[in-house]
Amino acid sequence: MGDIIFTREYQEIHNLYEYKIFVNNKEINSLANGARKVITLKPGIYEVFVKVNGSKSTQKQVEIKNKGTIRLSCGSSLSGLKVAFSWLFIFSKNNLYLKDTV
Repeated sequence: MGDIIFTREYQEIHNLYEYKIFVNNKEINSLANGARKVITLKPGIYEVFVKVNGSKSTQKQVEIKNKGTIRLSCGSSLSGLKVAFSWLFIFSKNNLYLKDTV
């Protein structure tokens, strides 16, 4: 078995909503603002993404190895002036990110 550690950075945007975590297009858990979740999976290749309010990250392919750990961080890609007008962008389809962390 191996782990994926999802870390959601604390942000004001979407702060009241939990991100839904999907593995192979199945919702398996949720992630609160500023929280961390560990998902344990069998070794293999998986497609993962996060979703909230109709917005979702791009799908990321990860390979789980026996006793291995993958660390991913997620959050909203809205920053700067877009945050001030977030009501215009909040429901855009791809305003979330999911990236590898060290």
